[in-house]
Amino acid sequence: MKHPDGNIKVLVEGTERAKIVQVGNEEGFLRATLRLLPSRVEATPQVEQSVAKVTGLYEQYVKLSQSLNYDTMIAAARVDDPGKLSDTIAANLQIPVEEKQELLEMFDPLERLNRVAEILEVELEKLNVDRNINTRVKRQMERAQKEYYLNEKMKAIQKELVGRKERN
Repeated sequence: MKHPDGNIKVLVEGTERAKIVQVGNEEGFLRATLRLLPSRVEATPQVEQSVAKVTGLYEQYVKLSQSLNYDTMIAAARVDDPGKLSDTIAANLQIPVEEKQELLEMFDPLERLNRVAEILEVELEKLNVDRNINTRVKRQMERAQKEYYLNEKMKAIQKELVGRKERN
């Protein structure tokens, strides 16, 4: 897609993980030779436990994050393959590009899944701290508004009492 500033944006979706073996320049274009890497992981209790952990953490993350559509994000995470699960979740996390790149460069699906779990734990902690701060600020604002209202009410009552004394 061409942008008005002259930049071109390209959207690419990978279907397999690969490692670059060689890069060459042919007729003004870069050409890469790749070696496909296996990405399947045997279903062991450890893998199933990691998948369950990451899925649970991601559900919590989506609930707390107000910028994500809950149903869409949770449906996207209902994947049994550890590699695809970690890739899908990583794509939807609001983390720096460098962290996403780090995940892309991890070839072992279980290692990638465990790294996504670590990232989710940190992001959940941030969201919880933010939520606690917002709750505290809201309570303080409500208390300040209540105090202001009561002070104004006291002033009005005092005026009324002074006005009655003067009339009597």
